[in-house]
Amino acid sequence: MKLKFLLVTGCLALLIGCAGTPSAENAALSDENVAAHNKTADEKDKVVCEYVKETGSYRRVKQCRTIAQKEKQSEEARRAIADESYQTGSGGDGQ
Repeated sequence: MKLKFLLVTGCLALLIGCAGTPSAENAALSDENVAAHNKTADEKDKVVCEYVKETGSYRRVKQCRTIAQKEKQSEEARRAIADESYQTGSGGDGQ
């Protein structure tokens, strides 16, 4: 009887722990709010939302960014990769 109680309690605790609330930033950015904003925004200021997996987790999180922010992050990532490969001398000769 105790084992059954512990099993049910554990499952409930797990379900409650996984049922997190969305962040305040993304909660305010519902699909309707994003659509209304994008109608009046310039091309670079339009908001794009996507679901991405957190590292080390199966959980998907909604991320909303402007097109300008996405382009800036992509450029910074490209630059960081280029700088890293230049500094490490990844020419394939092991040095």
